[in-house]
Amino acid sequence: MTGRRPTPRPLGRPRDGESAVTRERLLVGARQAFARVGYAATTNKIIAEAAGLTANAIYHYYPSKADLYAAVYGEVHDIVQRSFEHDLATNDTFPDRFAATLDASVRLNRMDPSITGFVVNVPYETQRHPELVELLAPYRAKRQSMPGRMVADAVAMGELAPDVDPAAVRDLLNAVFSGLARLHNYACDTERHARAVEAMKRLIMGSLVQPTDTDEPGVPGVPVPVADACPQVVDGRQAMS
Repeated sequence: MTGRRPTPRPLGRPRDGESAVTRERLLVGARQAFARVGYAATTNKIIAEAAGLTANAIYHYYPSKADLYAAVYGEVHDIVQRSFEHDLATNDTFPDRFAATLDASVRLNRMDPSITGFVVNVPYETQRHPELVELLAPYRAKRQSMPGRMVADAVAMGELAPDVDPAAVRDLLNAVFSGLARLHNYACDTERHARAVEAMKRLIMGSLVQPTDTDEPGVPGVPVPVADACPQVVDGRQAMS
């Protein structure tokens, strides 16, 4: 019986290209694991299963888990930075840029929630694992502060009121972005995060609060009821229910 000749292997990605694709799968799998269970609980086995590799294959790309964590940090930094630069280039005013960056956070969460999950946990991980600090330093040195750039441009364009402290505005923006990110991470609800973003955008644009008629009778001193909050503590961090 005449056997079939083996089909010639088609010309595809070069070996370097295949390596790049595998490296990207590894970074995504590691990012999702670090965001889901944290640095300490993430094992090579967990990462390998997420990336479709063997545990030993990881060492072909990164010599240690700490080096892999730093590489994930750098990739996440690049993803966020590209989004930030796009928002600055396509919007001119401070309110529009603020709203655009909020919208970008919703898009990123919908694309891959592990991006926010990873970012939110970086301060926690570096406090408990000092060996990460030195590895992240080169990436942090080139990181550009998104709130800082937005505020500096607003000052240069004369958009901020003269009696407003730019440093206070930077702190406010950092608190807003950080708080919304933590809401998403701990609530594990992308649409809840999106609704909070829409509420913040309406606050910025002045359409959140309905004008009230001061002639209508009211009950002064009675607090407005709010939804119950039941904070929980997970690994020393406060989770929002």
